Amino acid sequence: PMRLPLQITFRGMEPSAAMETRIREHRALHSHEDAHVALRDAFRAMRRQLEDYERERRQDVKHHEPRPVGWIAELSPVENFGRIETDDGRSLYFHRNSVVAHQGPIG
Repeated sequence: PMRLPLQITFRGMEPSAAMETRIREHRALHSHEDAHVALRDAFRAMRRQLEDYERERRQDVKHHEPRPVGWIAELSPVENFGRIETDDGRSLYFHRNSVVAHQGPIG
């Protein structure tokens, strides 16, 4: 196959010797010397980007809520319960049985 010399043009940014070196190193990879493989990979990447875009557009993307922050405001070892105050002002009751990996009475 005919090989054309690689021409690197920087647009919208300052030229970078390190970036040019990285591009030339990447070009040395032989996986895309076959135009059919390069075309297949380009279309796969494009499909993934379009699928990601469509999921975001449909709001079908999982957004994880931040973990709540709180502190123990009340602890009653005799009755085996307590209360947690949250950073948003809520007061949450908990019982000894609801504490994960708890062994023995509270306190």
